[in-house]
Amino acid sequence: MQRFVVTSNVIGAPEALEISMESFEVAKKDWKELLSVLLIEERFDSLVTNFLRFEELLVARLLQFERVGYIDGNHQMLVRRDLNRVLNNVLSTARGYIDQLPQVANQVFGADDPRAIRSIEILREQYDSHVGYRVLEAIRNHAQHSGFPIHSVSYSTHMIGKFPELIDTKCLRPITRPELLAENAKFKSSILQELKSLGREVDLNPLLRQYVAGISRAHYYVRSEAKAHAIERGAALDSLALTYISSSATKREILGVYAVALNGNDWREQIPLRTGTAAYYDYLCTLNDQMDFADRDFLIGSVREDA
Repeated sequence: MQRFVVTSNVIGAPEALEISMESFEVAKKDWKELLSVLLIEERFDSLVTNFLRFEELLVARLLQFERVGYIDGNHQMLVRRDLNRVLNNVLSTARGYIDQLPQVANQVFGADDPRAIRSIEILREQYDSHVGYRVLEAIRNHAQHSGFPIHSVSYSTHMIGKFPELIDTKCLRPITRPELLAENAKFKSSILQELKSLGREVDLNPLLRQYVAGISRAHYYVRSEAKAHAIERGAALDSLALTYISSSATKREILGVYAVALNGNDWREQIPLRTGTAAYYDYLCTLNDQMDFADRDFLIGSVREDA
C-alpha cells in the first residue's frame, strides 16, 4: 500500500509524519520550481564568472606587456591562444544560459504566462538591437564547428593630455578578421556583412560586452519576476519539515528530512526539505547585479595624484 510521509534518514529520528498525496505532490512541484530558478541563477553566475575572467586576462596580459614587454612572436601567439580558450568558455556558458531560460520561465510561470513570453522576447529584442549580440551568436557557432575567432591581438599606445603633463595609455584588443571568418561557408552571411562594415580588423571586446549585457537584461527581468515565487516555494518546504520536527517530543533540529512516497517500507520517491537551497538562491540573487552595464567602456590604471 502506498503511503506519503515526512521523515528523516537519521538514526534515532522521530516516527514518520503521515501526509496526504496532495501535500506530497505540492512539495514535489515546489522543489522542482526551486531547483529551476536556482539552475538559471547558477548558469548566469557561471557566465559572468567566465566573462570576468576574459576581462581579467586582457588586463593581466596588458600589464605584462607594459612592464615586461614582448618576449617574441610565440609569446603573442600564446596570448591569442589563452584569449580564445577563455572566450570559448564565455560563449559556451552563454549558450547554455540562453537554451535554459525558456524552459525555466515556462516551468515557473507557465508556457502561456505573459512573464514567460516576455522573458523570451527580451532576448530577441537584444539580438535585434545590438550588433554585438548578433555577432557573438554567430561567433559561437563558428568557434564550435569551425575555428577560433580571435585571429590576432593588437597592442597599442597613445597619449592623453598636453605636454609636458601627458598620460601614456595602453590598450590590448582581441582582433577578429571578417575575411578569415568568411572561409567558413556556414558563417551567417548577414552577420559577416555587418562585421565587414566595421573594418578589416574588428575588436571583439566591445561586441562581447554588448552580448553579455543583453543576456543580463533578460536575466534581471526573470530574476525580478521569479524571486518572490522561489522564496515562497522554499518557505513552503521548510514549513512542511518544521511540522514534522514539531511533532517530535524534543522538537530539536533534525537533519535529513524528506517528504517520501513509500511502497511498504521502500522509499519509492523522496523530496528533500530544509536543504538551505532557498537561502542559497537568495544569496545568488544579490550577486552580479550590474551586468546590464557591461557594455560600458572603462579605463583601468593608476596615475600620480599630481598628474
